[in-house]
This record gives sequence, structure tokens and C-alpha cells, in this order.
Amino acid sequence: MENLHLKKKSNKINYWISRPVVVNTNEPDEKPYQIISNDKLLIKVQNDIDTHPYKLKYTINGQETNSNYICNFINENYVGDDETQFIYKPETIKYYMNDALTICFYSKETEQIESKIIGLVIAKKAQLVVVDTEFNSVETNFLSIVPKVRGNNLTPLIISILTKELILNYSIGISHYTIGKPIKSSHFGLKYYFHRAINIRKLFDTKFITESDDKINELINIHNNFENYLPEQKIIYLNKKITPNISDDFINLICKNINLYSKYQYKIYELKSVEQIKQLFNNTTFHHFLFVVNNNLKKLKIKNYICINQIDILNKSNNISYSNGYIYMGFYENKPDIVIEKLSEYIWKNKILDLITWSDFFDITQSCTKVIRGTGFLKYYLFNIKTSSISNEYNGIVTL
Repeated sequence: MENLHLKKKSNKINYWISRPVVVNTNEPDEKPYQIISNDKLLIKVQNDIDTHPYKLKYTINGQETNSNYICNFINENYVGDDETQFIYKPETIKYYMNDALTICFYSKETEQIESKIIGLVIAKKAQLVVVDTEFNSVETNFLSIVPKVRGNNLTPLIISILTKELILNYSIGISHYTIGKPIKSSHFGLKYYFHRAINIRKLFDTKFITESDDKINELINIHNNFENYLPEQKIIYLNKKITPNISDDFINLICKNINLYSKYQYKIYELKSVEQIKQLFNNTTFHHFLFVVNNNLKKLKIKNYICINQIDILNKSNNISYSNGYIYMGFYENKPDIVIEKLSEYIWKNKILDLITWSDFFDITQSCTKVIRGTGFLKYYLFNIKTSSISNEYNGIVTL
């Protein structure tokens, strides 16, 4: 997720160019390790906090941090300057708030007048694996600031406060971010978004597709004319709304396969716990698709699995939204482009989503006429880890 929506109203140097811990990739390949100890990092960030001209009050996992309240704040303020806006659901935010620090920020300058929050950040615990070395880390998301106070160089202050509280509360001094800005240190991944259009008419209505209207039927013929891939496999669709009870044995099986696939495929990935997988199956905004040869649950043979997180996208100019499904995780026996094509047909026939989106860790050729490459990109940054350069295809971390 893009962590910065800070308008450049001042001449101060961008935080990501000037401040991140430098990750030196010029040395020979070696085991990754934490660059600055938690004790030294705490001294450093406390100095950043003390010398910052803007003072903030904040609460951590306070009474106001219920998922509905936080979701409303994010939907109102976690936006850019374009004509689209992500509309998150409380269930999605609830997943990220679990086992996490949710920090709400208040201005000391206005505390006598009002006590409304002016900023927010969420940092969720994660077990990060980097070149077979495990680190206790946090995934940092939803850094959002109200428009009235943007331009006061608050982003580095919020990050410093977050880092301080992570050390004090979790004894963790390592984070990973996704940002859309240039950064000083070497980052470990640059990922573009790819899309598979499904509901063509809705995507025209919302201006996701900006072709002239006379192209609708042509694009329908392209995107809704599905190849008969994997005819021997059936798809089993699981979602909390229609399958409220999933057995622990099944959760354990999915978790085992996710971690084995990530270990085989990637050099950087999050090691998922059984409890994390269970949370995904207990969340209505996550959709699960099993590609099976035998759909008898007692003799189930899972060939492919995809977990998708649904987020609605609103076009603010005409107030029309479409449902976008972000591929969150999975494991695959078949080629991903074939799996996605079969999945797209299932989603289209059952009217589940209007669009599927994923980042380019999938090995899908850009020449495919049914795949649209997005214009946006994200840079993945490991904070406070020294590691050798890792090529993009070995980065298995996915964010929305």
C-alpha cells in the first residue's frame, strides 16, 4: 500500500530521499542482519521526535480504535489527488489491526479546541524471512494525514514515533514499507500492477477503461471469451458469508502449503501462521478459490489456491464504484496465467468481482491481450536490514 499522501507544500527534503537507514548492496553476498540495534535506534528516533518543530499527541490501540472508526478515517483521508478513491470495509481494516499497533495522532496546538485525530498509522506484526533468515518485523500500512495539516513534514515524525513505540511495545526495530517515492537506500523490489478486466461495462462506467464507448463490445469479446484451461480441475469458492465454518485441519493444510511454496519460490516473504490463515477465512472481504481435481472434501487434491482481498474503488467524479479483487497470496502447481484465466471465468460467471489485480511477482507475459499493465508502481523498502541485492522476482511480499 502506498504509505505517503503528503502534499509538497514546503521546500523540505523528502523523507524517503534523506532519512532511511542506508542498505549497502555493494558488498559480497552475506547473511542479512539488523543494522542498528534497538537501543541505538531508540536513541536516534527519540532525537528525531524531540527536535521536530511540530509536536503531536497520540494514543496506541485506544478506545477510539475500533475498526469502523478507523475505517472511516482511512476512507476520508487515505487518498491521492486523482479522481479515484479506495473504499475499505471495516472487516479489512480489522484484519490489519489485529496483532498490531494502531496509532492515532492529535495536534497539541488544537487540543483546547477539538480532539479529532489528524493522522493515523497501522503496523501489523509479521514474521519476515529474508534469504532463509527469520526476523520479527512489522508491515506498515495506512499512513494517512488530514489535508489541513499536510505539508508540515509530519510523515517522518509519525514514522519516528511509530518506530519508538514498536521498540517499546514489541522489541522490534525492523519494518517493511511500500512507497511510491524515490528513496535514498537500495530498495528490494519495484513492482507494477497488472489487471484482468472482468465486468467490462462497469469498468467503462467507472472510467477505469477510458476507451470510447464504441469499444465496449470489442473488449467484451476479448475479455469475456475464456479459454478452456484446466478442464480437469474444478474451483471451490470459500467465503465467510457462504462457508462460516472451516475445519482446523483444512486451515493447517493451507498454511503448510503457503509457507512451503513461499520458501521454494522467494527469497523475501512473510511466514504465515495458522492463526493468520484462520483470520483470513473468518473475514468476509477475503475470497478463497481452490483448484481441485477431486472435489470430494475427504479426498481433496488441491492443485492451485488463490486468496483475494476485495476493495471497492470509487470514481469521485461520477460517484460510481467497482469491486477490485487484489490477489493477496496463494500457491500454484500450474502456470499462473492459466490459473488466473480460469479464475477470471469463474468470477465472471458467478458475478463476484469486476476486476482482478496483482503485482508482477506472477510470471505472466505482457503480450497477453487479456492482461492490462497498470501505470502505478510501488517500491518495497526494508527498514534496518542489511542484505545483498535481491532481484524482483524473488520478492514474495504482497500489499494492496
